[in-house]
Amino acid sequence: MTEPSEPLELWDGTRGRAWRAEIHRLQNGLLPQTPGEQLRLI
Repeated sequence: MTEPSEPLELWDGTRGRAWRAEIHRLQNGLLPQTPGEQLRLI
């Protein structure tokens, strides 16, 4: 999801919107929301 990135180039434009939205959804669910926050596995 950062430059340079072949997937970003391949999924550029209208077709890539859904792909980028899904990647962001996954990141929001998997990455800590604030710097230094740790994930807790329940």
